[in-house]
Amino acid sequence: MMSNDQKEEMKKLIKSGFDIELISFEFEISIEELEQLKREIDNSIERKVNNKTDYKEEKAVSKIQNVKKVINNIRDHTRSSYSKLCKMRENYRALYYGIREAQDLQFTEATPQEREKINSLISEMQENIRKMQGATRKEKKDILKNIFDLIGKINNYALTMEQSEKIISLLESNEIDSIKFNTEDKLGFKLQNIKKTIVRKYTAAIDVEINETENIDQLKILQKKITLEMVMKDRVFYGGISRKIHDKILKIQQQQAIDRIKNDVSINIQRIVSNLANGTLDIEEANEVIKEEAKRRVNSKPKTRFSLNEEQEKAQILMQIRVLIAERSDQYIITDPETTTMQMGQLLGQDSFNALTSVIENLINSRKFDDARNLYKNFSSRNEFSASDNQLLKRIRNAEISDMILKLINMNAEANKEAEYFIKIEEGLKRSNIKLESISLGKSKDGLRTINLVDVWPDQDKSAMII
Repeated sequence: MMSNDQKEEMKKLIKSGFDIELISFEFEISIEELEQLKREIDNSIERKVNNKTDYKEEKAVSKIQNVKKVINNIRDHTRSSYSKLCKMRENYRALYYGIREAQDLQFTEATPQEREKINSLISEMQENIRKMQGATRKEKKDILKNIFDLIGKINNYALTMEQSEKIISLLESNEIDSIKFNTEDKLGFKLQNIKKTIVRKYTAAIDVEINETENIDQLKILQKKITLEMVMKDRVFYGGISRKIHDKILKIQQQQAIDRIKNDVSINIQRIVSNLANGTLDIEEANEVIKEEAKRRVNSKPKTRFSLNEEQEKAQILMQIRVLIAERSDQYIITDPETTTMQMGQLLGQDSFNALTSVIENLINSRKFDDARNLYKNFSSRNEFSASDNQLLKRIRNAEISDMILKLINMNAEANKEAEYFIKIEEGLKRSNIKLESISLGKSKDGLRTINLVDVWPDQDKSAMII
């Protein structure tokens, strides 16, 4: 229970327009008690108005009404912000999972039970095809209508590749082809439209397989399923799928080549990286190990005009060390960023800036944004970096914003809490003059596209946000 003094204080806050939910949260007072005080205030005002009190009381009523308008406007803004957030999530997931805007058909994924039902309907279609053997043209057309009815029952469901292939095979069978539709036959037009729909479902099933596999041989099998005839019919749609497979194969091959170089790291070099992360590196010993490793690589590789000498191999090893520190933050956890940066700078031949960049990337990938900022400020104050090197600070800031956006996209909280978080981000972007295209949200699931904030931001006029 509130004391009388506390009640008066709460009444003042309510009269000033503060939301009772916020008051409840801030002062740990139950909503019921505050609602009772609000009713008392409203009743008091109503009595005063009915008694035609003086101008000051009427002014108070007007003030309360204005406050109510403000509160309603805030609620409208919250609803609008939540709507924007939902649109941003939709845009992001469309790009992440590869849902194309050009694909205007929306199919519901079938449950296991529904998939069994679809298989059963396909079996009925196959049985109907067998009935066409020896039937008259009219009988065949009647049977085809039955097949169309069966297909109509699966119109709203996505099909697997195998299901799609079976239905396409049925629709292109000799039995149906023997009907020989004339140019004005409505059943023939319907057959072509149904074929198009099934082929699109087939392509959608292939698209799902593309996104889910990283196996080049499997991707090549999928590529063969997009026939030249399909591409010629719709270059944008089917040609796009074919290019997507080609691009993913190329991307995987490139990544495999990069990984081979990255993973060609001896135990001794890995030990150097571990000691760097721990801040316990012996520089002289490390230089000797790198020298011996460079010599080993030169002697173990075939001699061609593209072969590297020992100095070039040493440069490659130092680059590997930088990349391992920067990219494998889960494996090489930095315990003392400043010591690691100084030791790495010595190892790189007094290259302080590249050492700092690698350590900051490690901290960013570990989501240690405050540590990254503090390291930059402490380290740059003792070194003569150019003004352009302030890009590192922007890199930290943009990475932190990206992390906040992705947390919001994946958040599962009450709508008003999510809306409040979105509002803070939106206001922060405007206040700090952040360009949306500078915020990367990572890659799509298939790794073929970089998604930037500008690609998913809900405003129709994105240029209004790029200020």
